[in-house]
Amino acid sequence: MSRAEGERLGAGIRTGDISGSGIVIGHGSSASVGSALPPAQRETIAMIDEFVRLLRSYEDSVPDASDICEAAAAAQAEAAKPSPRWGTVRGVLSGIAASVAGVSALTDAIRNIQDLVAHLPR
Repeated sequence: MSRAEGERLGAGIRTGDISGSGIVIGHGSSASVGSALPPAQRETIAMIDEFVRLLRSYEDSVPDASDICEAAAAAQAEAAKPSPRWGTVRGVLSGIAASVAGVSALTDAIRNIQDLVAHLPR
C-alpha cells in the first residue's frame, strides 16, 4: 500500500518525492556539492598565481611584463577549466619561460610550474 504525497506517517515524517543535487535527510546530515578540481590542477593554478605576484616584483627587469602577465592569466584560465587542454597550458608556459630567461627567480618559478604540468595528461 502506498501513501499519498504529503501524507503524515507520524512523528513529523511526511512522504513525497525528492529530487535535486546534494540532498541529505536526517538530523545532523550534511552534504557538499561542487566540482572540486584535482589537487595537481589546483596546485598549478596556485603556482601560476604566485608566479604573477613574483613577476610584479621584477617587472622593471623584464621587458613586456604586462604581456607576460596576460599570458600567465590565459594559462591559468585554461588550467582552471573542468577539462583543461594541458598542451595549450604547456605551450603558453614555454613562451613565458623564454620571456623571463634573464631573471633567475622567475625562471625557477616557471620551471617549477612546467615540471608539474609535464606530468598531467595531454
